[in-house]
Amino acid sequence: MAEAHAERGGFQVRSRTASWALERAYVVAPLALRLTTGTVFLVHGLQKLLALPAAAQGMEAMGVRPGMLFAVLVGIIEGVGGAALILGFFTRLAAFGNFVVQFVALLVVHLPNGFFLNWANTPGKGHGIEFNLVNLGSLFALMVLGGGAISVDHAMHRKDRMETRRVEVPSTRGGTRV
Repeated sequence: MAEAHAERGGFQVRSRTASWALERAYVVAPLALRLTTGTVFLVHGLQKLLALPAAAQGMEAMGVRPGMLFAVLVGIIEGVGGAALILGFFTRLAAFGNFVVQFVALLVVHLPNGFFLNWANTPGKGHGIEFNLVNLGSLFALMVLGGGAISVDHAMHRKDRMETRRVEVPSTRGGTRV
C-alpha cells in the first residue's frame, strides 16, 4: 500500500507503483475529461446544425431571439468546440467558448426551472441547471488544465518531440528533485 506525507510543495508518494499510477493519472485525466465533454458538445452542436429550423424555433420558444442567428452561432460553437476538445486542439479557447454558451443557457433558459432535470418530461416545465453546472465545472477544469499531454496542443508546443520524460533538477537543499 502506498504511503503519502505532506511536504511544503505538495506530497510525496512512497511507493513506485502508486507513484507510477499517479503520474499516469495526470496524463490520462485531461484526456478523459476532453473526450467526454467534447463528445457531449459535438453531438449537441451537430444536432442544432442538422435540424436548424427546429433549433431556431426552439430558441425562439425559449425567448432567445433572433432564433436562427443564435441556433447557428451556438451550433457552430458547440460543434466545432466539441471537436476541438476531443482532439485537444486550442483546448482552452474551445472550453471558453462552450463555457460562455453554457453560462448563458444556465441564466437565461434553465435557472427559472430550478435545479433538477425534468426527468418526467412534464409539459411546460423545462430542465433545471444541474446539467449546465456539470458542464461548467468540466469546461472550467479544461480551461485551467489545457489539453494535457495527449493532445494536439501538447504536440504543437513541445520543444523536443522525442523527449517527454521528466528530468532531474538540482535542488538548492542538496540532492536532486524530479
